[in-house]
Amino acid sequence: MLGEPLTPIRRELLNLKKVGFLKRSRAGSLIYYKVNSSFLLFQELKSMIEKTEDIRNQKIITCGYKNSKPLNPLGKINEHSKSAA
Repeated sequence: MLGEPLTPIRRELLNLKKVGFLKRSRAGSLIYYKVNSSFLLFQELKSMIEKTEDIRNQKIITCGYKNSKPLNPLGKINEHSKSAA
């Protein structure tokens, strides 16, 4: 589905959960991860991403290669409820 081996992805998800950046919840055999909006650096990271998105929208950032096109924009950043564990 992602085109990457799941072990490194799972390891990074667990690392991000361990430091408190992600929250994890289960629904049956499925595991869901979401950003912990009460994480100490959440607002700073969110601001950095939003600024990067603003620059991309102005078509200033490219991939860094000759004749490269601007990067595709990210989705919207929304704070989710804090109900998940």
